[in-house]
Amino acid sequence: MYYGYKCETGCGHITLTDKYYKTKLTHCAVCGEKKTLVYIGEFEAKAVTSNSLVDRNRSRK
Repeated sequence: MYYGYKCETGCGHITLTDKYYKTKLTHCAVCGEKKTLVYIGEFEAKAVTSNSLVDRNRSRK
């Protein structure tokens, strides 16, 4: 089970975490903001379809 947080007033990205945080402990995976995240619900991920941006950029070099 994963928990979704949307960067409402920031970049609009949805960040999934494996823990539900009652306080703002998590940050946006794209822009890094903590203040703009809004909890949007639970998600079930079947499979990872791509690597993180960091891994993709490293493989290009």
